[in-house]
Amino acid sequence: MNLRDVDVFNAIMITGGAGAAATLLDTSQPAISRSLAKLEAELDFRLFDRIRGRLVPTREGELFHAEVKANLVGLDRLKLRAAQIKEVGTGTIRVASLSALGHGLVPRAIVAFSKKHPQVRISYQSAPPMSSVIL
Repeated sequence: MNLRDVDVFNAIMITGGAGAAATLLDTSQPAISRSLAKLEAELDFRLFDRIRGRLVPTREGELFHAEVKANLVGLDRLKLRAAQIKEVGTGTIRVASLSALGHGLVPRAIVAFSKKHPQVRISYQSAPPMSSVIL
């Protein structure tokens, strides 16, 4: 089973037909039909009943589509992560602060940043408190 065949199946389920799926995927209807036939042969069950020239999902097709949708969410997450890596990259940020800010504001800011950018490592150092000077 390859990702292209699964993508074709998903496009048929979303659009409701091979012709619309071909338009969505910018390919030909015969290519869609070949891909669907190949996927059904590999799965060893029908995903659609062919009724009066229309593709009607079988119960197995509906169940398989639920799994496909769940896995496509994972692929979307991979695409998003790749875009984030490309945009932000990875690396280390070094943060230093005065001791007065080192116990509240700065650590909260680091946590908030880390949640948005988990791929970035953060090194943090708080300066020791300055000695009181008596004049």
